[in-house]
Amino acid sequence: MRFMILTGRLTQDIEFKEFEKENKEDNVQRLTFSIANNDSGKDNPEFYDVVCWSRLAVWGSQYLKKGNRVLIAGTPRNEVYEKEDGSKRRHFKLVADRIELIG
Repeated sequence: MRFMILTGRLTQDIEFKEFEKENKEDNVQRLTFSIANNDSGKDNPEFYDVVCWSRLAVWGSQYLKKGNRVLIAGTPRNEVYEKEDGSKRRHFKLVADRIELIG
């Protein structure tokens, strides 16, 4: 299994969603956001989509805001999907296991 650590700034406010179950204790929370990383000194930053679940998602919904600088550790995922015109596209995202706010 691959593991990745990224730093960057949130490019927009987070999107928090709670999926409700019959038993409230079984509810599942999801948080998604994007970060821009320019640590390599390039003129153009690289953008990454990030998703996290459950307690980390709840924590992030309380503390993460647009412009925050963060360190994210997690598992990279490549998703392949087909567009309406039949062409295949690849989408990269990072499933976060850990998020830290940094100075």
